[in-house]
Amino acid sequence: MMRNSAYLTNLLALSFIASTVDANAYCERQYDLTVTTISSFSMAGKSASSPSSLKMEASIALKQVQVDGENNWWGLLASNVRSVQATTETPLPIYQIPFAFKQSASGQIEQFWFPNTLPSQQQMMLKGLAYYFQVPKLKDAPFPEFESDTTGTYQVTYRTDDSRISYQKQKYIKLLSPSTQQVNVLDSKHQFQPDHCWFEEKSGQDTLETFTSGGAISLNTHQSYQLTKSPLQTSPLFSMSNKLDEWQVVETALTAQDLKKLKQTLFELIRSDLSNIDAHSLAMRLRPLDPVLQDLLPIFGKEYLSDAAQSRLLHALGNLDSANSQYLLVNVLMSYSSRPEIQFRSLRALAYGDAALSDQTVDSLTNALQNGLETSEVELQNNFYLTVGSIVRHRGKTKRIQQLHDALAIVATESNSLDRKKAAIGALGNTNDVQHLGILKKYAQEMRSPTQNVAIKALGRLNKPEAKIVLVDMLNHEVPKQTVTSLLKAVGDYQLSNETQNKVVQYVESDSEITKQAAIAALAKQSELSETARDSLKQQITKQSDRRTMQLIVNTLERSKL
Repeated sequence: MMRNSAYLTNLLALSFIASTVDANAYCERQYDLTVTTISSFSMAGKSASSPSSLKMEASIALKQVQVDGENNWWGLLASNVRSVQATTETPLPIYQIPFAFKQSASGQIEQFWFPNTLPSQQQMMLKGLAYYFQVPKLKDAPFPEFESDTTGTYQVTYRTDDSRISYQKQKYIKLLSPSTQQVNVLDSKHQFQPDHCWFEEKSGQDTLETFTSGGAISLNTHQSYQLTKSPLQTSPLFSMSNKLDEWQVVETALTAQDLKKLKQTLFELIRSDLSNIDAHSLAMRLRPLDPVLQDLLPIFGKEYLSDAAQSRLLHALGNLDSANSQYLLVNVLMSYSSRPEIQFRSLRALAYGDAALSDQTVDSLTNALQNGLETSEVELQNNFYLTVGSIVRHRGKTKRIQQLHDALAIVATESNSLDRKKAAIGALGNTNDVQHLGILKKYAQEMRSPTQNVAIKALGRLNKPEAKIVLVDMLNHEVPKQTVTSLLKAVGDYQLSNETQNKVVQYVESDSEITKQAAIAALAKQSELSETARDSLKQQITKQSDRRTMQLIVNTLERSKL
């Protein structure tokens, strides 16, 4: 009975919305938006950084538009968008691009439309504006139990109170970013008062705890917002066609005065103590300054930028992961050949993100792959190739990313430098792409060649069934002493059949302690040990004189009981 009563209350609250939306097909609206974000950052075993705050203000215009004859699309354009830091206001033109979103009958956002040339990261930022308008609109159905936003899909609960509707995010059940391990909802409160089209006003707050990098890094973010309906003013959106296919979107260029102000704000930020700002918060503060980031290129290595501040800045640029920040990091990598520590940090920062790489970034990386990275640290050359392989793995499959795949493959097969060839072969394994199987198989089966061990290890990291077949087949044949350890380590990257485990067990009795430990380590990674493997390991305990080998055996047997 209580459930039916709550359901009827839902219907009463929503009927006002639904009936009036149908009656007013072209609900042009304008809202004032204020968003305040407070965040702190911590790493495992270390105290959290001091909280940093960022405020954004904007005017949001909405109108109904058509796509292929469908009327359930809404155009949105933000104007006068600015960040507010103390008494300083910085324009955010990156948000001032018209786009559209499609709503289901229940008010859920199902699809987006953006200008073709808009970068994926900028699209995500604009999506964040649209999700403020994801409100229930269906009068003859219960409230939704699941919704989505730019973080992922979450469970949600709704309730009504007279003419107001409130909701809370309960927990995230699916995350969009592959670099995000877990998001905990610590607090969530949202409410709005529905009107003829959307709402008179809406406010809310979320406190989220986000874990990345294998749980070692956590970010605590508290974001609150206020949307208030304002009188209709002149917005370019209202003069644009109601049909999206007739939109001609031209991004407004910043004036010389705008650029001067951005540069001034950027260097005021750089002169502050960056080491006291966590990387995520610093990235948020750099975002509105994105158009002038290239001006930072000469400052690295300068005395006024401490080592800690320099490290934090490069980390923040990696977190920002925009086309401009990517290109700046690549330029830093290429420009500081006599400062390998700066090159290493910029390379590591490039590996942080998962947004699509810009054309300029891809072209610069391709050139460095083909000609070699100029650096005073030989090992950094190897790390460069391996890191590009990992970057390719996490940036999606596009034509531009394929250019990097091709460059790595060419170096692996055609380079006259053995060091660069080996580095590129290793990088192919990091790509996690089966297109490189042929190259890796060829080098892995070239007995006693200087590239064989590198190729075998790369097949392990490739993490593909086809690569496993190659490795297991090699295990079935005579394995040279100089190759057996690499092969055992690579095979251990896969789950093995009992038959294959029994072949690995043979090496547990090797005279070489290194080979013996590699075989045990491979068995330790198996979710379930074969009886032969378990019995053999038990027998080896009493024969061991090496303490590390004995501990590996004990740990492997204990793990197999779980």
